[in-house]
Amino acid sequence: MINRDGEHGCAFNREFESFQEVIDTAKYSEANSGHTSVPLFSGKANKSEWRGGFSGLSEYKAFVNAGWPEGGRKIREAIGSLTVPGVRSIRRQPVWSSEGDDIEIQKVYNGELDTAWRTTTRVQRQGGVSHVRVVVNDTMNGDHDADDALWRGAVGCVLVDALEEAGYRVELSLYDYAKGTYVGDGPSKSLAITRIKGFDEPLDINKVAATACNAGFLRVAMFAQMITCEKQAHHGLGMAIHKPHPYVEEGDVVIDNVFDRTSARRLLADLSKRFGE
Repeated sequence: MINRDGEHGCAFNREFESFQEVIDTAKYSEANSGHTSVPLFSGKANKSEWRGGFSGLSEYKAFVNAGWPEGGRKIREAIGSLTVPGVRSIRRQPVWSSEGDDIEIQKVYNGELDTAWRTTTRVQRQGGVSHVRVVVNDTMNGDHDADDALWRGAVGCVLVDALEEAGYRVELSLYDYAKGTYVGDGPSKSLAITRIKGFDEPLDINKVAATACNAGFLRVAMFAQMITCEKQAHHGLGMAIHKPHPYVEEGDVVIDNVFDRTSARRLLADLSKRFGE
């Protein structure tokens, strides 16, 4: 875990290498020992649909580790109508020239010596980019139903799948970004960034469903993390910030404000212009 508490106006500002690290480092502070989210640690929280139907961290951890096949099915149904058209491949492609690794004897017989040899080359995007970070804003306000979390994860899966099919290496992470999370003077915002899939890891749709598409990630795992801060947390843990977090770099793809099919299609259409021919 990287602790950047205090940076960019965030009393709580941390980056996690994995979901497991989110769970392992969760321990409420003395300042928040009376917060309404404390029952998440003992598994005695209200099992409301609003928080995904989980009573606490242990139950949600077991759910994520087992994967969520039903959520994976929902994603597959959702992405049936979602595509990223025209993503340009950067995989190695055969090229015929006057020198190379293999020779086509028929071309030699035909006198086509300038194109008789074949080699392969990787077609690079502008700037030579072959690694892409997909960053999904997991934050949503309390007036959103748990089901509203589905679409951002579906978009993430579609994009990761399309880019990796085209030869890119892709990292997928979630971030939870809020203002007014803490009371009193000084920094009051919160930011947590969690890696869900590394560049060299395969896309596990059931795992993405259990995290990026499930309200339990924010309303169980992240709520528990927010009260680890030494500063007293507001009872409602703030309001969502819908903009890229301060550590987003040039070239990263940000998925934000996607809560239905229409907004999902709109974002993917915009992204196809970036990665298209």
